[in-house]
Amino acid sequence: MSTYRWCRKRSLNFRHADRDRLPELMTDEWLSDCTLYGPAERIFDGLAAWYDAGLRTPILVPSSAVGNQMKAFEEFFELFDRLR
Repeated sequence: MSTYRWCRKRSLNFRHADRDRLPELMTDEWLSDCTLYGPAERIFDGLAAWYDAGLRTPILVPSSAVGNQMKAFEEFFELFDRLR
């Protein structure tokens, strides 16, 4: 099963889950399969895999480890400038 489909199937479980079970369902594996983080190359590879699996409109929310939200947006735009 593709990562995207596994993530989608797993996410559906959250809607019907007892809130007390959420920490059990939101494992490190789930986080790694449903979010992209790390070096630029890893993010690009993850986006490519998601597109290959059928995802067409990812929701990208930048976050910076070295600054505030504005710094995150600067890093985000620098990252995607590399795609040109």
